[in-house]
Amino acid sequence: MITDKIKKNYIKFMIILFVLSVFIYASNNKVVNYNKIIINNNTLVNEDLFFTYIGYKPDSSIFYNSKQLNMFLSKIKELNGIGIIDKIKISYSLPNKINVFINERIPKYIIKTDTNDFILDSRGKIYRNIIS
Repeated sequence: MITDKIKKNYIKFMIILFVLSVFIYASNNKVVNYNKIIINNNTLVNEDLFFTYIGYKPDSSIFYNSKQLNMFLSKIKELNGIGIIDKIKISYSLPNKINVFINERIPKYIIKTDTNDFILDSRGKIYRNIIS
């Protein structure tokens, strides 16, 4: 009876050790390669312009290396809070997808003055200055 408990505990320990070592190996050696960027939750942001800005070609058969993907992600993060984009959230989905969730500012008001026109979002923040 005691030997059965020891065997069960030994098996549990070995399984945990195996899973932990696979996780450490995968995180250190970049086993998972992401090569698809998908934009979600966008209605106002043009995907073609977005991908052109970051330099990503979604329909190509090019496999991007980690340096290029990091460059794409840094350009995406730079857009956070600029213009019509309120917030950007990036998540990873196995086996090879990077999901970009965009929260957009919704235009609510246009304020016209003698010199400029402004677009305000629902929170009253000016996100576009239209030069007349």
